[in-house]
Amino acid sequence: MLKRFLMFLVAGALLIGFGYVFYLNPGVVEFRFSGARTYKLPLPMLVLISFLAGAVAIFLLALVRETQWTLRDVRRRRSEQRAERKRATIDTGRKLQWQGAPEQARSVLRRAAPKEVEAALALAETDVDSGRAREARDLLERTRAKDPENPRLLWLLARAERRLGHSGAAAVALEQALALEPKSPRLLAELRDAYVAEGRWSDAIRTERTLLPLSSHPDQAVAEQARLQGLRYEQALVAEGDGAVTRELRALVAESPHFLPAVVALGDRLRAQGQHRDAGLVWTRAARLRPEPLLLSRIEAVYRDLGRAEKVLAFYRRLRRRADTPILRLRYARWLLSLGKTDEAAAELANPTPDIERLREFHVLQADIHRIRGSTDLALEALGRALDREAAMRRPYHCRSCGHHATEWTARCADCGAWDTLRPVADVAA
Repeated sequence: MLKRFLMFLVAGALLIGFGYVFYLNPGVVEFRFSGARTYKLPLPMLVLISFLAGAVAIFLLALVRETQWTLRDVRRRRSEQRAERKRATIDTGRKLQWQGAPEQARSVLRRAAPKEVEAALALAETDVDSGRAREARDLLERTRAKDPENPRLLWLLARAERRLGHSGAAAVALEQALALEPKSPRLLAELRDAYVAEGRWSDAIRTERTLLPLSSHPDQAVAEQARLQGLRYEQALVAEGDGAVTRELRALVAESPHFLPAVVALGDRLRAQGQHRDAGLVWTRAARLRPEPLLLSRIEAVYRDLGRAEKVLAFYRRLRRRADTPILRLRYARWLLSLGKTDEAAAELANPTPDIERLREFHVLQADIHRIRGSTDLALEALGRALDREAAMRRPYHCRSCGHHATEWTARCADCGAWDTLRPVADVAA
């Protein structure tokens, strides 16, 4: 009621005010729209008409602007809804991929892939994981025209090329991605691996040295340092000329005397060149740090060639004073036996520990001792125990990185590609 009363008061005040203006301005004013037509209006009426015309014009302008804002807001909401539907489609496709349904994931992602870069990347990743590397590569090449500087696109393209066996093309894509994200550990690691597949050792070493300072965890830094040693070892082997190979290997052994591949390769090269003494020095220095059976066998062979068998016994005694492991004890006994010191060898094998009794070599040595002493039955019994353990030794080397077993030692694991990770199974068991 009060509002209505106030409205009546305002309306009455306006009417009174307008009438008062009419009373004060009784004159008539001529108003022309053109030269031919003339209108005569009271001055207050003309002012009122002008006011109303201006108000209508302002209202129309405000209406146009409000309409523009409304249409823009509608378009924005529709765009957001489309983007949300695309994100939901991509998320659904990724969930299906994660749940092990690649075909359903591809079906979902194909609805958004032709228009959306992110959907195309998700579809390409699904194709790569499900073995459709060629389709993934073609899709990524088409998508690349829309977004040529997308590091994830280039990374997926490298994955597809690698699946197709094109390690060179994969390296090019990774180089382009790395130019956009130069401090990405993932890109650096994959580019290094692509260079390794191509045998581009110097490029792989340069990339590994860039990656090494980015290792955040100490264990990761140790692993990357070991990988750098392996890359340098491979580069040394392909150096031009025998002298260059030997120099590179010597430098690597001087920096990393515990790195077995370089130690073995350098000693083998020196021995092949007739430098038996130098080869023996290289191997004995390394064996003090790592008394591996591989090194010990080479030491025995080279000093046998030099006619200095007693030096091997002295070397084994020094090693055993540091750590009397089952492997060293058995090799010492075997070397005594090879020198004809049967009683001393038998004394070394007396009172064996359970760690030694598990090893095939222990029973083989016992069989040899019994045979030399003429105890045929005991020799056959020991050989039987050795044969019981033969099956476990058919693949005597074990990769400490991936767990792969190998029939013979190699500088690099055939399964995971890591360097200097093969260890004797006998050492692991002991």
